[in-house]
Amino acid sequence: MTRDEIARQHKLLNELDCIQMDLRREESDQTRLSLLRSRLGALDGSLLHQKVRLPCIPSFRCSGVVVKDCKIFNSNAKPLKIVFRGLNSTYSIIHKSGDDMRQDALVLQMVSFMNDIWLSERLDLRMITFRCMPVGYRKGAFVGFFISHFI
Repeated sequence: MTRDEIARQHKLLNELDCIQMDLRREESDQTRLSLLRSRLGALDGSLLHQKVRLPCIPSFRCSGVVVKDCKIFNSNAKPLKIVFRGLNSTYSIIHKSGDDMRQDALVLQMVSFMNDIWLSERLDLRMITFRCMPVGYRKGAFVGFFISHFI
């Protein structure tokens, strides 16, 4: 990974943080959603030319954002579901700032580790695990969590 790629990742994360801070200032959900879509539309145009690798999934080179599938979760931190478009697939993440993500990452690693132990003992508890990647002070992303059907 080159210095330019890291700089593009940093710029992407900063832009997502700015979007999230601007959304917190808005009062109505409708205004938030329209602001999210307009800001992500602009981000989509810039990603098309830069092809940024996601910090939490370095093998995935995103070429844009699927704006219509992105949303804002209803909590105080206003986490964002961002759907990135690649050459052959899409990837969804939750981008969140304002909470200490290091504790979340540790707990999720422990759950994943315990699941591996249980699976090695042929005990399938059908755990749904995902990753949490702290990317800065009180910032991070969750990866691999969206399930399209209920068990």
